[in-house]
Amino acid sequence: MADIPEEAKCVVQTADGPICGYCEKTDEGICYKFKSIPYAKPPLGHLRFLPPSPIPPWTEVLDCTKDAPKPVCRSVYDIISGSEDCLYIELSTPSIKPDKPIPVMFWIGGYGYSCVLDPILDATLFNYQNVIFVRCGHRTGPFGYLSINDYAAPGNCGLKDVVMALKWVQRNISTVGGDPNNVTIFGSSSGGAMVNFMMLSPMATGLFHKLIIQSASVLNNWSLAKNPSQGVIELAKILGIEKTSKQEIVEELRRIPAVDIAEAFKNFHIGFSEGVESDLFDSVFKPCIEVDLEGQAAFITKSPIVILKSGNFNKVPCIIGSNNIEGAV
Repeated sequence: MADIPEEAKCVVQTADGPICGYCEKTDEGICYKFKSIPYAKPPLGHLRFLPPSPIPPWTEVLDCTKDAPKPVCRSVYDIISGSEDCLYIELSTPSIKPDKPIPVMFWIGGYGYSCVLDPILDATLFNYQNVIFVRCGHRTGPFGYLSINDYAAPGNCGLKDVVMALKWVQRNISTVGGDPNNVTIFGSSSGGAMVNFMMLSPMATGLFHKLIIQSASVLNNWSLAKNPSQGVIELAKILGIEKTSKQEIVEELRRIPAVDIAEAFKNFHIGFSEGVESDLFDSVFKPCIEVDLEGQAAFITKSPIVILKSGNFNKVPCIIGSNNIEGAV
């Protein structure tokens, strides 16, 4: 915290422990920023490919003034960067002691479930409209969506990361002036599909109140993995893993450095969808329909179309649309 002037620092007490952010003044106004609030244990070692685990509370003031690590992924410049230790929340608020609670907008970023483009968003633009902006790091690619439909790798970890971050918002957003009863989630591309998936999952019930889906739908051909184990087998081949049991393959993958997995994934992670959507990028690792595993909550266990037809989903006000010239980003 040495490079932040003392007079600009601000400390708030969350349900997990005290955090330190900073006040930023511009010609447009004032905003308070907390850039790296942990919301789950780092998914390292034996926690790789598993749902997020609750973070233990702390007592000392935690420095949240510096940028959090981005998820391990391939950048638009074909460079592997980021860290598995990426489960942090960034938020920006116009006030930490407002006259009345401030609405919250929670951004879910993503492209092909394989990378994030979050830096293009300027959070302060929301603050100037008296809105709190929140986003979270979540696992992408094989780290977020590798699945063998077994306890070793049940799948949908990236979606479950977002659920845990939304739970953090419900517990803590009031400490920075936010209204936990007025949370809008929104996203574009695969982030938009993730927003749509939140509508369908009982895991996310009560964690948001409105949603905005941009350039995506759970019903898109590219939104859901048809054969989630396919990517595991292909990844094992590229990395020279000779095990035949899927459980053994997953254990071997846990021992391999993240950058090596990401490099292997880079060789096959995006292709083109077949059929009517042949102009769309597609990814091997993406959300899947889970099997019921005793003692472990599943994100979804039925296909999106079945859930929608049943009427048994989170019914909240919703805006759906598409972004023009999205590829220009």
